[in-house]
Amino acid sequence: MEASPALIVFVASEGAFGPAPDLVLSGINHGPNTGNAILHSGTVGAALTGAGLGAMAVALSVDSPRPEHWETAAAVARRAIEWAASRGVPGVVLNVNAADLPLSEVRGLRAAPLAAFGAVQAELDRRDQHHFTVTFTQIRRGEAEISEAERTDAGLLRRGWVTATAVRASFEPAEIDIEALTYAGEDLDPMPGSA
Repeated sequence: MEASPALIVFVASEGAFGPAPDLVLSGINHGPNTGNAILHSGTVGAALTGAGLGAMAVALSVDSPRPEHWETAAAVARRAIEWAASRGVPGVVLNVNAADLPLSEVRGLRAAPLAAFGAVQAELDRRDQHHFTVTFTQIRRGEAEISEAERTDAGLLRRGWVTATAVRASFEPAEIDIEALTYAGEDLDPMPGSA
């Protein structure tokens, strides 16, 4: 099936390929998925979809756009999958980032909170009305920001750790007043130019 990762997980969860999965594995993604930027990740999005549909889920990434140490990523994936299968909680995603280092050089695996920022920044360059290029560049931070972020997933990964962060797949209603938005059918003004 050719589709977005989240759509594939959705149709699999609806029984398109057999029984719905108990465990969804997404990745191994080339490049890290760290910080609040995981919201924009297809890898994490597929895992969130599975978790939102009741499965246990793991999103796996390696800290390089061109990984060289697949044996490390594979060992990390095995450990994460074993943990999720025995201790995972339906509705929760285990987001795991492996350092792209030889296994003997990895410092270990640490639970880590999400950084306030991701590992890369996206820049949009519009060539003309119909074409544009998106470029991803690694973020360079000032010393104060780096020291504050050392205990986060991005900071630990940068220092050679494998990181794991548990995130919940839930949408909760926001406690804000939207009563002014409501209307009765006859009270809705037509949009300009729609008459």
